[in-house]
Amino acid sequence: MRKNLLPLLTIKILIGGFIFFWIFLSNLSYKIGGKRGYSVSLKDSRERNIFIKSLNYEFTPKEIELEGFSVYIERGFRYGDKLYKVTDSLGIDKYQYQFVMNRMGKWKNFGDTIVTFNEDINSLRKYMPLENPRLKDTLILNVLINRSMYLVDTIGIVKVFDYTEN
Repeated sequence: MRKNLLPLLTIKILIGGFIFFWIFLSNLSYKIGGKRGYSVSLKDSRERNIFIKSLNYEFTPKEIELEGFSVYIERGFRYGDKLYKVTDSLGIDKYQYQFVMNRMGKWKNFGDTIVTFNEDINSLRKYMPLENPRLKDTLILNVLINRSMYLVDTIGIVKVFDYTEN
């Protein structure tokens, strides 16, 4: 009976050691931390406790109303070493704040609408680092609409401004 248990016990120890070794190696190699992050929504910014203030904006032409569009300023942060939800300090950085926009939205029957910093559809940056928690000038963003699979069209602009005195 003991001779039958020895190979089974050896296999269990080898499998357990392999699993332990695998977990140890994966923790050493997988790292998302160190990169500057931005919140994915206004709600996310508030949950991370980095929200500073919402900004004013105006669409041109005035008929454009994007469902779910928002612009705000938050404190800059870095993602945690292992988890996306961890918010680490930037440390000493000239740009402690950032302008963030929830750039995706829906407008009428056109489907997906994207707000970008310029007309280049490949420039889908969602944030801009700032030295102070305010905008000095009005930002002008383009509103792009996906009319078909291969046709993207500019339908207007968004002027983003900050009237608060800091």
